[in-house]
Amino acid sequence: MGNIALITVPGVSSAANLQKLTRDPVLKGAGNGALFGFDLSFDWSYDAETAPANAKTVRSIASAWDATDAEILTEAGEVQIRAGQTLTNAGGGLDFSAVTRDANVVRGPAGVLAPLQAAQEFCVISWFKMPSLADWNSGSTIAPIFTTSDANGYPAGPDLLTICQEDDPLISARRQTNGAGTIEKLEIADLSNFYGQVTQVMYARTASQSYFRLKSALGEVTVTGAAGALNTGDLTGLRPQWGVVEAFNNLLDGSSFAEHQDASNYRLYRGYIENLAVSGRAPIALADESWAKVSAMHDYS
Repeated sequence: MGNIALITVPGVSSAANLQKLTRDPVLKGAGNGALFGFDLSFDWSYDAETAPANAKTVRSIASAWDATDAEILTEAGEVQIRAGQTLTNAGGGLDFSAVTRDANVVRGPAGVLAPLQAAQEFCVISWFKMPSLADWNSGSTIAPIFTTSDANGYPAGPDLLTICQEDDPLISARRQTNGAGTIEKLEIADLSNFYGQVTQVMYARTASQSYFRLKSALGEVTVTGAAGALNTGDLTGLRPQWGVVEAFNNLLDGSSFAEHQDASNYRLYRGYIENLAVSGRAPIALADESWAKVSAMHDYS
């Protein structure tokens, strides 16, 4: 056994500017703006040694601090797997390529988006291995990979954001504004650097602008738009969901089930939501920091 050095700290510092410890380096600087996040390659957040199962716990890497600086852990999320469906642990994440029905997702707890209701300034950063060009959705309806809506999708109920594959091919981010079917939409059609690649997918809305960005080892594309109107729908009970969500996917009983089933040939590694009105962070800088730090921590495949 090698030498062990013990360092004794004689007291507890009361300095107000000490950096709080976080479970993830990207959370440093978020303050109490970190709402929910998971990392499927971090064994504290997710047990990759056991097979995915319905209701399997996914601990949130996000924390908040109370008035006494005591850590408050965000409520855990979970894996949701439809009966008869199979997900596998692969490449540092969850592989969805075997699913034939929806919904099969990682979802956050109900109510985690409630702090966004007032200002609706937020950032969602997700990590996927994207489908190949041959597998990309070519159906007439969208194939979401992230949503906060229920099974009926945003036309029938409230939704903060839906990110989906479309058939041009392109990928779009749809932010609802009226608690029903009206949306603000950003889309990226140049996907040449992302087919089959580990890709960071970022959407953000600030007080003045909206952003949608894809980044892989091969390059990045960013599109921007106006901030747009606030969503008048009730966001307080919504659950963020990453994966083959039920809304719109129609893997078996819809008109484009074959195309959507092929479009599910992807992997999910990580997801994170931050309240920018609380953290004050700039979304592009946050996404760049996430890319650098997560890439250094994990070798996704």
